[in-house]
Formats: sequence, C-alpha cells, structure tokens
Amino acid sequence: MAGKKVGGIVGMLVGAAAVVALAGGAQAANGENRQAIIEGLALGLFGVAPVEREVPRYDRHGRHDRYEREVRREREVSRATDVALVDLERLVSEVRRTHRGSESYEGLEYQWDRIRRNDPSWRRNAFGGRIEVAERGRYGEFFSVTYTNVPREACIDMALARPQRGNPMKMIDGVRGPFSEASAYRLCGHGSSITWVFE
Repeated sequence: MAGKKVGGIVGMLVGAAAVVALAGGAQAANGENRQAIIEGLALGLFGVAPVEREVPRYDRHGRHDRYEREVRREREVSRATDVALVDLERLVSEVRRTHRGSESYEGLEYQWDRIRRNDPSWRRNAFGGRIEVAERGRYGEFFSVTYTNVPREACIDMALARPQRGNPMKMIDGVRGPFSEASAYRLCGHGSSITWVFE
C-alpha cells in the first residue's frame, strides 16, 4: 500500500514536472515562465485548472499589444504637446497685441472670459484641461498662462522647452523654476498644472 502511495506521489510529481516543462517552454518566450510554473504546479499536484487569463497578443515583430498601446499613447501626447506649445505662442501674441501701449494687463481676466465665450477652441487645452489667463504683479505688469490636467510626459517637455517669445518664468503645480531635467521629472505628475509668467 505504501509503495502504491509513493508511486502515486512520484507519478504526480513527474506529471507536474512535465506540465511545468511544457507550460514553461511554451510561455518562456513571452516572459511569463513564472506564471507557467505556478499554473503547472496547480494542475499537476492538485488537479486544479488555472483561471483563464487574457492571452497576450503579439504582432509579427514579437511586440506585445500593451507595448503598442503605450507607443500610440506616447505619440498622441507628443502631438498634443506640440499643439499646446503652438497655442501658447498664439495666446501670448494675442494678449500682447490687445494690450499694446498699455502699462499693465489690467482687466485681462474679463477680456479672457469674453474671448472664451466667443471662441470655444480656447476653453480647453490640447490635453482636455483648462486654459487660465490672469494678470500678475503688484501693478498688473505681468500676465500668466496656465494649462491644467497636463500629462507627466508633456509637463516635462514643456517645463524644459523655451517659448519663442521671451524667457518666461515657469511654475509646476505652484513650484517656481527654472527647472533642470531632474527637477522636472521629480515635480511633474499625471494631471499637473504648468504656468508661464510673461512680461
């Protein structure tokens, strides 16, 4: 009887090893050999079928579909960043044009509200967040443009980019620059706000 039990256990272990080898060999190329071992042990030792999981899809170059989604997202964010910077230049030009000859940007908030009502394209930035424009300084001698809901990658790129017009002071979530690459990486998060302050 004891021999049969031992033989049964050995058989189960051999079966488990075979399942592990097959599962591990089949999925090692996918970087999931650890999961294959766990599933093989569950099936071979306990007779428990693993819970069905979504099978990762690979393209003809062997790249995971999750990787492809991430690449597409990075491209979309990059394009949106380019659009946001172009919009910033346009906005700064418009503000300076309408206040040419003035000593301050007094009344800018009222003017900006009117512009947004007349032109819906200025209600949201390229990332879907708000565009906020306000006068700054004790006498309104400066003005600021703020983008909200900025993705981390775009926040880093815009914190390091220099607008064509002037060299504005920048802020990330209220923290003043200038920013190095290291500080931009540290301060930017998902959904950050970035502000430019112009003369």
